Amino acid sequence: MYCYLEDGFMYLELDHEKRIRLSYRTLIELKNILSSRFWRINRNCIVNKDKIIAIDHARHEIKLINGHSFHVSRREWVQFKKSNHTTLGEH
Repeated sequence: MYCYLEDGFMYLELDHEKRIRLSYRTLIELKNILSSRFWRINRNCIVNKDKIIAIDHARHEIKLINGHSFHVSRREWVQFKKSNHTTLGEH
């Protein structure tokens, strides 16, 4: 579902709320091996675009199918709008 940094460790959160600690040191390393379906939304988080169910364009937030919401950094929001605005549509 998504990957994130917390207290210096990288974790993978799965659909069924299972959390797995990963051995990668940075999100950049992880992002480089993931498919284009994954999007780095800020310095601390990568999400699976297929799991996004809502986009709040005014607040630059996304909501995933598990109910978790995330803020998208300004830099990543601009990139997202350029490359994916038709993929997810306006919610």
